[in-house]
Amino acid sequence: LLYFVIGFAVLALGFVVLDVLTPGNLRRQVYTDRNPNAAILLAANHLALALIVVTAILTSDDSLGQGLVDSLVYGLLGVVLQGVALRLLDAFV
Repeated sequence: LLYFVIGFAVLALGFVVLDVLTPGNLRRQVYTDRNPNAAILLAANHLALALIVVTAILTSDDSLGQGLVDSLVYGLLGVVLQGVALRLLDAFV
C-alpha cells in the first residue's frame, strides 16, 4: 500500500510538472477541449513515469523503509529528468 502511495504521488507530481511545462492549462485541454494531442502527451507521460516507478520499486532495497526511500528518490529523479528532456526537445524543435 505504501508503494502505491509513492507511485500515485510521483504520477501526480509528474502531471503538475507537465502542466507547468506545456502552454495553457493541460487539464482543460484534455478534459474540456478534448484535444487529442494533449491527451496523447499526457498518456505518454504517465506511461513513462509508470515504467520508472515500477522499475524503481522492483530494483529497490529489500527492507521496507529503504525500499520506499529508493522508490521515491528514483521516481522524483524520473520526473525531473522528464521535465529536462521536454524542455530540451522543445528547444531543439
